[in-house]
Amino acid sequence: MIIDLTKELWSGMAVYEGDPGVVLESFKTVEEDGYALTRLQLSTHSGTHMDAPSHFYRDGKTITEISLDKLMGRAVVLGSFDEALPEGITIVLARKGFLSLQRAEELLESGAQVFGTVHDSIEESTDAKGMDAFPVHQLLLGREAVIIENLDMTEAEEKTYGFVALPLRIRNGDGSPARVVLTDDLYRDRKVHP
Repeated sequence: MIIDLTKELWSGMAVYEGDPGVVLESFKTVEEDGYALTRLQLSTHSGTHMDAPSHFYRDGKTITEISLDKLMGRAVVLGSFDEALPEGITIVLARKGFLSLQRAEELLESGAQVFGTVHDSIEESTDAKGMDAFPVHQLLLGREAVIIENLDMTEAEEKTYGFVALPLRIRNGDGSPARVVLTDDLYRDRKVHP
């Protein structure tokens, strides 16, 4: 059983306000060239994507410096981030709502390291400007947690699963589109690494 939480990419799709749009353009065709090739233009935060610490911190880890071990294991799908985190779970995904600064601190203290949301930002937007506008991002990325945004959770029930999220290996990347899947809870009998 595999549930794909990754949204499709297409030209003109919605992006975070102010981000560059996604463009897919036919570059070669089977009819004219004997093979198909598409030019893809997008930001590192288009569609289902992962934020690296360098998204907010000049000397933060880049996307290629995030350990893949952190991105595989047991995950829990919750109705919202306010629900209780099962013991030993480090990957928490919420079907609705945003993550508050206080709750982010509590989840970090409980051992959570990966935070996934259906929204294009893990925190609700405010009227604040500059760095003050993103306190949850700053807290999580400052602690080298991983944020995954724009998940498609329509087929995910509220329970534990096996989890894999793989970003592209973008040199010096502050983020990356990612393929994110849930599986049968294959990791339930393994020791969970902190």
